[in-house]
Parts: sequence; C-alpha cells; structure tokens
Amino acid sequence: MLSKIFSAVCIGCGGDCGYSQMLCDSCVSELAEPEHRCLGCGHPLAITAYYCKHCDDKAKGIDFYYSDYLYIGALRKVIYKIKYDWCFRGAEQLGSLCKIDGELLDGYDAIIPVPYHFRRRFVRFLQPVDVIAAALAARTTAPVIKLVERI
Repeated sequence: MLSKIFSAVCIGCGGDCGYSQMLCDSCVSELAEPEHRCLGCGHPLAITAYYCKHCDDKAKGIDFYYSDYLYIGALRKVIYKIKYDWCFRGAEQLGSLCKIDGELLDGYDAIIPVPYHFRRRFVRFLQPVDVIAAALAARTTAPVIKLVERI
C-alpha cells in the first residue's frame, strides 16, 4: 500500500519509474539528440557548419562542446527539478545517461564539478553537480576533485 502512495512518477509522462530515476525508459528513449553540430567546436546547431559564434570560446579555454541531448522537453524538466525543487533522485540518472565512453574520459586527469555560490550551497545540503560528477567518475578512472570555487 505504501508503494502506491509513495510511488516514483516520471517527470516526462507521469507514469511509474524507479525510485532512483526521474524519467522512465520510454521517456529516456525519446530524449532529443542534436542532429547537427559545428565541426569546429561541437556546439549543437540547426545546420552543420564548420565555424560558429561559439568557436570564439576557444580563446576562453573551452576546447570543445559535447552534449548528448538537447536542453528541451523532459530533460529540461528534470534539470529544473534537480536544481530548484531539491529533487536529487534523478541526478545519478543524468550521469548514467551520458553516452560518452569511459575510455574517452580516462584521458582526463579529473572531473571537476562547478559548485554553486556560497549562499545557495548554504541552503542546500547536497549539490546535484556532485552527484552527477560522481556518477560520471564511476564509469572512469578519473577522480572527482573540487578544484574551483564560485565567487
């Protein structure tokens, strides 16, 4: 009876999903993937291009953009729930949704999550970026290092 009262509901369709997930398998399979990218920097675009306005970010230290999914629909709802509604049960699912191969991540020295501002950290007992970084680190040999501070 308690499982009916406290059942996990999918953010995308309202159906049942696992307790550690926010999206059911059906909604995960329907997540929108970028069809076109900039060949210079990897940023998702409406058409394939060799250069875009984001290519200038290389001067800021950003080598390449990589995104498995577009920030629309059910994925946008999940990220909003994690960030603003303190719903952390889906943060680990986001890390597992990354299609990037663990061997590719092995070439990096560390996974560095970008923390919240001090005031927001003070209010929240757990940062979703830490949970997502830990899920990514579980698929690779790169450790999670808290190296940067937001000021």
